[in-house]
Amino acid sequence: MISKGLKRSIIDSIMRGSDISVSNAYEVAKILGVSVERLLTGEDRYHLLPEQRINEEEGYSVPLVDGYISGGMGSIPIEHIVEKLWIPKKYLRSPAGHDFRYVALKVNGYSMEPLLEEGDIVVIDRADCDLKGIQENGIYAVRQDDLYYVKHLHYEEKGKTLQLISASIHFTREHGFEYINLKEIEENPIIGKVVFSFRKWE
Repeated sequence: MISKGLKRSIIDSIMRGSDISVSNAYEVAKILGVSVERLLTGEDRYHLLPEQRINEEEGYSVPLVDGYISGGMGSIPIEHIVEKLWIPKKYLRSPAGHDFRYVALKVNGYSMEPLLEEGDIVVIDRADCDLKGIQENGIYAVRQDDLYYVKHLHYEEKGKTLQLISASIHFTREHGFEYINLKEIEENPIIGKVVFSFRKWE
């Protein structure tokens, strides 16, 4: 496997039974010609009919995540991946690949109505998390403690605060504005920018 480009450190981690990042798991699975589920659990979670198989040249497999996500390009714990969504390339920025630049989250609550409703799924570009590059009308995923927020953002560089702005006037009237004091935390709370969303109609 080393001759196929697999690093010795990854092989050693597998041999020791240690956890490996999802991107490395995809790399190993691709070389072995098996699914990530089979590599990690010994069995396939999904059984796709031939006509359901994805053309990887036309789209990306984006993980729908329930749990901790870091901003930037950090790895995602495999246990937090609920399922994988196939998104056509034309709806996303390139490149992507298996580095999980894109992740998906399910929206909870009504604070971003009418733009986003509860149950909507948003796709986030984790490469777009620069505080100074925030677009006022953009929608971002933000982490505070163990909670996630999907909001408009406003960065106050002088006061080192990040204002979380809801789209719903009713929510703002009821709960007021929310702020993150950046001087009290070490990590950038921005996970990334929402670049795509979709909704299931009942």
